[in-house]
Amino acid sequence: MVELAKSAKCLPVSEPPELENWVHPSGRLILIGDTAHPFPYGATQGVAVCIADAAALGEFFRHLHNDSQIKSFLLAFEEIRKERIQNVLKSEVMNLTGMTLPDGEFQQMRDTSFRQNYDLGLDAFDGEDKAARARWEMDKDVFAYDAEEHAAEWWNDWGLLKERAYASESAQPVLDALGPVHIQVSSQSQDVILRAC
Repeated sequence: MVELAKSAKCLPVSEPPELENWVHPSGRLILIGDTAHPFPYGATQGVAVCIADAAALGEFFRHLHNDSQIKSFLLAFEEIRKERIQNVLKSEVMNLTGMTLPDGEFQQMRDTSFRQNYDLGLDAFDGEDKAARARWEMDKDVFAYDAEEHAAEWWNDWGLLKERAYASESAQPVLDALGPVHIQVSSQSQDVILRAC
């Protein structure tokens, strides 16, 4: 592959700055993908998180019934995706840092640990290297995630609740539908009688 390249560029690997908000205050515009959360050059999950953004938005908007839900969905998207992206980015930066160590003591320790595990028939991240184990645990979390499922959980926990509250606010109260009402309370029982006029 390197031989087929017509030119090569050396690009710095650095953690991009984080945007404070992805949703415009109007609630009608959102940044997603690389515009909201750019990943460093050489990262392996950059495209995957963009696809996961689309999957989560699709799951939210599957439940859209009226315009008033849009802002709530966009804010929920930012809420559930932002922390996720930060964790994936942290994992990516750790992996890039670990795999691009300059020649020296830490690079030799990493390589020795991987070789020893290989000779013992162990996985690269098994054994004594706690930093490598921590990286592996983060990587497993990256791959064991379903963006649609996470959005569906939000819908079940919060979206339905908000929708039902909105429906009850916009519903006409029963007493209003009856018109003027006289309330009659019987002194011999606790019964309350409602009578439409």
